Amino acid sequence: THGSEIDNMPPFQTLFFFILLPPKMLASAFSLHKKEFINNLSTVLLHAVLGTAINFLLVGGCLCIAIDYRPEYFHVPSYSTSPAEIFLFSSLISAVEPESVLNIFESVGVSPQLHYLVKGESIINDGVSFVFYSMTDSFTKIEATGDTITSVNIVLGILSFFTISLGGLIIGMLL
Repeated sequence: THGSEIDNMPPFQTLFFFILLPPKMLASAFSLHKKEFINNLSTVLLHAVLGTAINFLLVGGCLCIAIDYRPEYFHVPSYSTSPAEIFLFSSLISAVEPESVLNIFESVGVSPQLHYLVKGESIINDGVSFVFYSMTDSFTKIEATGDTITSVNIVLGILSFFTISLGGLIIGMLL
């Protein structure tokens, strides 16, 4: 029946991360000039990995503090948002899409080095945000089962960040 086809469709996450996102990232990667990207790889990685990690931690940490210390006179209903859910949100907004900046760069005619620095950072930033999202999503699933997130889970999440990032880098270099 028609209803069973809808029931068998993949969830949104699977659809987005495994069907819609890879062609977008592949098209962006193919539009990079390899020489400019490789010449600026250390700077791109510094901005993409460290910048996204700082953004992820600062936004998530500030939101956790804001939820704990919001004034009562705002009459905002109290929601039981867990830190894992807050950091899941933080992972989603830590990916910066500079498409409008790149369009302005093209119209103004900035140096190719700056253009490919921003474009390369954008591509790697998407991958880093995906890893943060996967990690925090697994934390929210742990909480949903009624378990608590332990320091072992956090250490494994950090290790998975490096494993996935380095594994993706190695596979990309081999291909």
